[in-house]
Amino acid sequence: MVSGVTTTVASEWTLFYPVRPWTINKDRNWHPHQRAKHIKEWRDAFNDLARDAFIPRLEFINVEVCPVLGDRRLQDTAACVTAAKAAIDGLIDAGVIEDDRSEFVGWIKFFPPVVERGTNGLLVRIYESSPS
Repeated sequence: MVSGVTTTVASEWTLFYPVRPWTINKDRNWHPHQRAKHIKEWRDAFNDLARDAFIPRLEFINVEVCPVLGDRRLQDTAACVTAAKAAIDGLIDAGVIEDDRSEFVGWIKFFPPVVERGTNGLLVRIYESSPS
């Protein structure tokens, strides 16, 4: 897993933020100020990653999300949903999509965590698509 930005094909982009994603269980226990701090960090990071990847304005996308964990303290599949939501909000901030409502985002697919010793992060793959 490489930290940073990788463009794979013209209508698909892979972004990787090298910080262990927090879980929804942890999110529920945080003070609102602590939660806001994490959300801002992740929104800003994915805003920067999307801009660095030169992702153009897209009318409609689909998204895949995969947490990468550096140890065997595994998360449940989709436990990183709040981190993924902040990442998608960063795409909005970068101007990639207008909003994350269903008229702009078709599906969000969560993969089970992948263990890569010493590497933590969240991989987000964006596919340009069209509404079905």
